[in-house]
Amino acid sequence: MYFYILITIILRLKVNAPALSQLSNPKYTPWMRLAEKLGSLISNIKGSTNINFSVNGEFLAPASRLLLNAFCYGFSKIHSLSGNLINAVIILKDLGINIKLTELKNQTWSSINVLIPGVGEFIGNLSGELPTVLQIYDVALCSPVVLHDYVIMALSTHHSSQNLLNDVLNINGITSVSTGKNGTNSVLVAAVESKVNVELPLVCLKI
Repeated sequence: MYFYILITIILRLKVNAPALSQLSNPKYTPWMRLAEKLGSLISNIKGSTNINFSVNGEFLAPASRLLLNAFCYGFSKIHSLSGNLINAVIILKDLGINIKLTELKNQTWSSINVLIPGVGEFIGNLSGELPTVLQIYDVALCSPVVLHDYVIMALSTHHSSQNLLNDVLNINGITSVSTGKNGTNSVLVAAVESKVNVELPLVCLKI
C-alpha cells in the first residue's frame, strides 16, 4: 500500500517536473496569478467540465504547463479541494473535470485563452502586473477588467441590469465597469475587492 502511494507521488512529481522547473522564474509570477484567477472565475461557470487551456506568445510557451497547473489550482480552490500546483490537474480529473493543454498559438502577443466547448472562450492578459480579463463567453469587453477577489457579472446588458449594477457600484464607491456584445450575446462585468450583495440578474462570484 505504502509502495503504491510512493510510486504515485513520484509519477505525479515527474509529470509536473517541466512545470515546476519554471516555478522560480519571477517573470511568470503575474501570469500564474492570472491563470489562477481565470481558473477560479471559470469554476463558477455551468458546464465547465471539459476545458481547453492554451497560451498565446513565445514568451509564455516555456511556462504553459506551469500556467495550466496554476489554472487548475484556482479552479479547485473555489470548490474547497485540497489542490496545489502539483496535484490540482489530477484531482480535477478524478472528479470528471478534464482540463487539457491544447496546441500553443505562437503569436507575438501574450495571453491566456480558455475554451469551454458549447459555452465560449475566455481570454486573459496583464495590465502591468495586474491580471485582467478581456473576453467572457466569446464576448470581447470594451475595456479590460482587473480581476480582484470578486467579480460582479450579468449576462445581459439591458437597462435594468445596467442600472442595477450602477447602483451597486455607486453604493460601494466603485466606478469601473465593462460591457461587451457579440450578436445576441452580451455581458456586463465589474471586479470588486470584497463581497457585495446583489440581486438577479446580477451575480457576485468569488475568484
